[in-house]
Amino acid sequence: MQAKKGIEIDSISRGSLAEKSGFLPGDILLSINSHKLCDPIDFMFYSNNDDLEIEVEREGEKINFHIARKDGEEFGMEFKPFKAMICKNNCIFCFVKQLPRGL
Repeated sequence: MQAKKGIEIDSISRGSLAEKSGFLPGDILLSINSHKLCDPIDFMFYSNNDDLEIEVEREGEKINFHIARKDGEEFGMEFKPFKAMICKNNCIFCFVKQLPRGL
């Protein structure tokens, strides 16, 4: 299950940028360039940069990684499953509410 804060790394590909940078399975990614991470979508959005400062929690300690990433270079890490949040606002413009029943 997903960590309460940040996103937990499940696995890392051999030879990947994540492995070369020193990330380990079980690390919890807390932020990228001071932007807090809640889910893998946040990771994809904020990691789309070539100069990254990533804060990680490992065994209760916070560690910072500075990464120079090439444009389009994959990190090579998979995240543990997370529970998606479901909005309960019932906005009139919500596309989810406009879907036919059962979808």
